Parts: sequence; C-alpha cells; structure tokens
Amino acid sequence: GIGEIAVMEKEAAVRLVLPDCDDPIGARVFTLTDADRAGLEEKLGRKLGEPSFTVHTGVREGKPYGHAVIASEVGKFKPFDFIVAVSPEGKILDIAVLVYRESRGGEVARKRFNRQLLGKSLDDPIRINRDILNITGATMSVRAICAGVKKALAVVDRFVLHPPTDGAAS
Repeated sequence: GIGEIAVMEKEAAVRLVLPDCDDPIGARVFTLTDADRAGLEEKLGRKLGEPSFTVHTGVREGKPYGHAVIASEVGKFKPFDFIVAVSPEGKILDIAVLVYRESRGGEVARKRFNRQLLGKSLDDPIRINRDILNITGATMSVRAICAGVKKALAVVDRFVLHPPTDGAAS
C-alpha cells in the first residue's frame, strides 16, 4: 500500500504535482466519520477501504495553489499508487503515477495519457470512452485510475473546498 512510499518520496511526489509552492507544503489528515464515508461512497457509487486521507496543500505568494491526495487503486491484480493535484476551483491540475506494479498497462503512468484528465472536475463523468480514451490492453488500469482520480476529487471537495459545517447534516 501507500506505506511503501517513503516520507521523502511523498514530499517529492507532492512537489511534482504542486511545483513552485512556498515552504512548507501543509498536510492535513482527515479521518473518515461514518457520515463522511457515507457521503463519499454515495458520490462515488462504490465502497471505500481507506480509514483516512491526507490532503497536502500548496500555497504560492500567499494564495492556495492546489491540494494533492496520494491514492492507491487496484489495477488488474495489484495496487498502484498515484498522486492527484486539485485546484482551489476543484479541477485537476496534475496527476502522476508513483508506483505501478502490473506487468501490463503501464501506459497510464505516461503524461500523454494523464493529460486528458487535466481540467476535469467532479461534474465530469471521468469514464472510459466518455471523456477518457481507453488504452488497449490496459482497460483495468484505466478504470482504476479514473476511479482513483474521482476519489481524490471527492475527498478534496468534501474536506477542503466544501467542508461540512459543525452540527450540519452533510
């Protein structure tokens, strides 16, 4: 899982997708309450295994530049780890595959593939053959990265961009 990514690598990954941000880049851990889990699972239409998410926030010249989430999804057989950077407007700024463990489908790690995800938001379907071109032989990995990107967008939306207010139903 994500535990394999060393702290230094984690920081380098965050810097990769949130470049030129002021030091330090903030990190907040959000432990999922039952309400958080239910809200995210409803929005995503699937179950989540994670007990919590860490959101890294980069600032440039005093203004929020972006929020990054490291996620893990299972491709065909094995999990792979990637990082998704989301703008303050809730759109994808960048994405990078950090650890890919499958023997096939590594094309999802290429910039050429990931470029089509840039600018997408929670309002976009982010589904194969809708707004993401499939890669022959890598369908499972493409589905997994689409699901993970959607998960990262939902996490940033719920905890950073539109956090539930205390006492209010979410």
